[in-house]
Amino acid sequence: MYPDDSNWSRELRQVFEALARRRRAVVTTFLVVAAALATVFLFFMPDKAVCMMAVKKPSEIFVPMGEEGIAASAAVPLLEGQTYRDMVSTFGFASQVSKALAKQGLVMDVTKVHRGISAEFRDPDLLNLKGASQDPHRAVLLANAACETLSRNNREELRAQLKEQEAAISQLLASAHEDVQKNLVALATYAQEHGLLNVNFDAGSSELEHTLQTIGTNQVNMAQQRAELEQDLRNLDVLKTPDGAPVNALNFPVQDPAITSLQTQIEQVRKDLWDAQKVYTADHPVVKNLTFELKTLGDELAKKVDVLKGQKTFHPSPEWKLAIAAAAAETESRVVGERGEIAAWNDLISQQRQALGVVPEEAGEVNKLKVALNFAQDRYQQLAKQLDTTRVGLNSSQGTLSIIQHASGAELPNWFTRSIIIVGLLLGMPVGVGLFVDYLADSVHSPVGFARDLGEICLAAVPKSRALTPRRLRKDDGLVSLNEFRVMRSSLRLVWGERAPRVIGIISGHAREGRSTVTLQLARALVEERRRAAILDADLRTVGMAPKLGIKPKSGLLRVLTGESTLEDALIPISDEVQLLPAKAHGELVPANSDLLFQGPRFRECLEQLKEQNDVVLIDMPPLLEFPDAAEMLQDLEALVLVVNGENRLKATETARACLDLLRHVDAKRLGIVVNQVLT
Repeated sequence: MYPDDSNWSRELRQVFEALARRRRAVVTTFLVVAAALATVFLFFMPDKAVCMMAVKKPSEIFVPMGEEGIAASAAVPLLEGQTYRDMVSTFGFASQVSKALAKQGLVMDVTKVHRGISAEFRDPDLLNLKGASQDPHRAVLLANAACETLSRNNREELRAQLKEQEAAISQLLASAHEDVQKNLVALATYAQEHGLLNVNFDAGSSELEHTLQTIGTNQVNMAQQRAELEQDLRNLDVLKTPDGAPVNALNFPVQDPAITSLQTQIEQVRKDLWDAQKVYTADHPVVKNLTFELKTLGDELAKKVDVLKGQKTFHPSPEWKLAIAAAAAETESRVVGERGEIAAWNDLISQQRQALGVVPEEAGEVNKLKVALNFAQDRYQQLAKQLDTTRVGLNSSQGTLSIIQHASGAELPNWFTRSIIIVGLLLGMPVGVGLFVDYLADSVHSPVGFARDLGEICLAAVPKSRALTPRRLRKDDGLVSLNEFRVMRSSLRLVWGERAPRVIGIISGHAREGRSTVTLQLARALVEERRRAAILDADLRTVGMAPKLGIKPKSGLLRVLTGESTLEDALIPISDEVQLLPAKAHGELVPANSDLLFQGPRFRECLEQLKEQNDVVLIDMPPLLEFPDAAEMLQDLEALVLVVNGENRLKATETARACLDLLRHVDAKRLGIVVNQVLT
C-alpha cells in the first residue's frame, strides 16, 4: 500500500457520499442527458454523403491593367478553396441547388437545402461537398447536385472572365493597329517631303548615319529610364500615404508581412503534405496534423483578408509600417540612381552630338519616326498573340474545378467516437452536476465533526429527507420515521449520568431551525421508558406548537404568568404520558415586554408544579439571538440542548458559536447539539 492510499480512498469516499446526497440531481441529469442524446441521434444526426472536387492551381491569364490600357497578366480570382466554401454557405447557392434538384424530381425548400449542404477544404486542392438528410438517398442527391452546381458556376464565371478579356484585348488591338498605320503614314509623309526615301539608317551605312542611329537608341534608353523614374515617383507617393487615408489596403504596393508570412507557411505545409501523402495513408497522424495545420493557416489567412476588406481607411500594423518604410527607402534609392543614369544618358547624348558637329535635322527626325513605328508594331504583335491565347482558352475552358468522385452512398458514422461521447456524457454530466450542486449547497455533511469543532457533543442528526410535516407531527408513530430521537434519548442518558435533569431547555439561535419538532419527538421518545413528560411552549413570539398539532387552546402560558388562568386549566394532554402547556390562547396578542414575565415568581412556580406532576419538563424556548425572552429564563434551567439547522454550514457555525458564547455564562448544563435538516 502506498503512503497516500488512505487520503485517496477518503477523498473517493467523500465523492461517493456527495453523489449519494444528491442522487436526485444525478438521476435527473442522467435522464435528461439520455433523453437529449436520444433526441439528437434520432432527429438531428442525419446521414451524410460526400462528393469530392479537385481545385486546380491558379493560372496566369490576361486582364487589362493600368490607366493607359497597357496589357498585363494576373491570376483568376475564384481559385481558392476558402472562396468556394464561402460560396456554398450562401442562400443564393442553396437556391440554385434547389432548382437543380427540382429538375431531377426532388422538391426541397431552400432553407432545408441551405442547412443540408456544406463544404470542407481539407487536403491540398481537394474540396469536399457534403449533403446531409435523414434520407440517405436524398443526402446523395443533395451532395451531387451541389457539386454539379458549383462546377457549372465555376465554368460560367471563368468563361465570362475570358469573354471580358477577349473584348478588352480586341479593343486594345484595334487601337494598336491604328497606331501602326498612323506611324507608317507619318514616316512616309516626312521622308517624301524631305527627299529621304533612299536614306539608310542601319549600322552598315556610313559613319554619320550609324552615329545618328546610336544617338537615337540612347535617346530611347533615356526615355525608358525616365518612364521608370516617373513610375517609381508615383510608387513613392503611394508608399508615403498617411494613416487614416481612404486607401484600399489590399491594393497597396507593399503587402502586409503577416499575410506574406501566412502564404509562405501555407505553401510549405502544402508541400510537406503532398510529400507525406506519398508515404502515409490519410489516417496517419502526420497527414492529419499537416491537414489540420493547413486548415488552421487557411482560416487565419481568410480572417486577415476579411479584416483588410472591411477597412475603409488605411491603418497598417507596426510591422507593416516597417516594411513600407523599407520599401520607400529602397524606392528612394532607385530614384536617386535613375536620376543619375538619366543625367549620364543626357551627357552621353550631348557629347555624341558635339562630336558630330553639324547634323542634318532630317536624320534625327526620321529616326524618331522609325522608333515610334517599331514600338507600335511590337505592341500590336504582343496583343495579337494574347488574343489568340485567350480565344483558345475560351473554346476549351473547363473551369478550375473538376468532379473527381460523385457521392454514391451515405457515409458510415464513426460509432466508436460516438460511443465514447455518449458514455462520457451519460457518466460525466450526472457526476459533475451532482458534485456541483453539492458544492453549492455547502451543508453540514458530518454532524459529529461539526459538533466536535465547536467543542460540544452531537446528540442526534435529523435527516432532511425524513423531516416531519405538521400532519405527521399529529401522529404518535413519528418515531417510526425518526429513529434518531431514540438515539438522542440514549445519548442523553450517557451525558447526564446518574442524576438526570428534570428541566431541559430546547433552544436555538433563530426561528425555523426545528426546535419545536425536536422538543415534541424527544418527549415521545422519553415516554417510551415509562416516564411522564411535560412540554412547556415558552415561545410567545410565534404561533407556537399547538397549531402544528391541530389544537386551538383557550388558555396558555401567557395567561398563567399574568394570573388570568391556572396551570391545570391551561394544560392540554396530547398523549397518555405527555402534556402540553401552550404558549398562548388561540389568537391571543402578546405584549411587547413579554420578557419581563419570565423574571417574576409565577414562572418559577409554574416550573415547580410541572416538575411535581412529571418526570421531566421540556421547554420549547424562544430564539436566543432574536428575542430577550430566552435569556430571562436561562437561570431557571437545569440543562440545555442546542438545535442547529445544518442546511448551510457557514450559517450554522456562526449561529452555534454565537449561542455558545452566551450559554457559557449560565449554570445550566449543556448536554449537546442536535443538527437538524442534515443531507444524507
